[in-house]
Amino acid sequence: MIKNFIFIFCLIIFGTSLKASESKKTKSIVKPLLLVSSEYCKNANDYEKCMRLVNVNNLDRPSKREIDCISKTCNPSEAKIYGTDNLGLKTLPGYYFRDVPYKRSSVYFSKPAKLNVNGDYGRYIHMHNIVRYYSKGYSGSLITSPGLSSNSFPTITFSPGKYPGIKQIVTNYVYDCQEKNYAYFEGDKLVRQKTKTGKKKKWLSFSNIEPQSLNGVAVKTCEKSLNDILSLDESFFTKFENKPIKR
Repeated sequence: MIKNFIFIFCLIIFGTSLKASESKKTKSIVKPLLLVSSEYCKNANDYEKCMRLVNVNNLDRPSKREIDCISKTCNPSEAKIYGTDNLGLKTLPGYYFRDVPYKRSSVYFSKPAKLNVNGDYGRYIHMHNIVRYYSKGYSGSLITSPGLSSNSFPTITFSPGKYPGIKQIVTNYVYDCQEKNYAYFEGDKLVRQKTKTGKKKKWLSFSNIEPQSLNGVAVKTCEKSLNDILSLDESFFTKFENKPIKR
């Protein structure tokens, strides 16, 4: 069930190109500060650049009404301005974000992170997705079966229900920058994926990734230098930190 749910989101989200947009400054520059911006910038190394950034970003900073995270995937700066998703939850800082109100859900995509594999960094990178959605829940059931004989007790089977509320699913992608392939995990469990030809495999070639998709961000990261990869934030995914990856 989880796999089908995630597959639907992949069709919705990964098929959409990640549109580049200019980064916007956040609310860290407040109006009272701007009234004395010359005083604020007087000790800056580059006074003119400081004044330009402070004043221009005050004029150009978009409001939430100008940010569309429904028809496109928002970058982390846009997601922060967007503020609250359709579930009433605050957007997660540092994530690419897509609001999906018609499914009462929201999806977050992490930035690439360096992955610890058997105590070593540099070859693998990791990205993860967080899907939040509203579940209607369901009631429990109580089934009574008669005994096998007239003197035996009946069998009572109880199946608990689930409360309605907001649920969360975390999925993980591991990218091998050396072999140029990647794998998909639901939690810690490796799940086979379909190639473009329809065949299911544990590890798929980068050729199955659309260059302009969010998965394409990982491919572009793999193309960078080793020092660039080592400069990434460390991944929280610890499944392979004390063992090599077996194919």
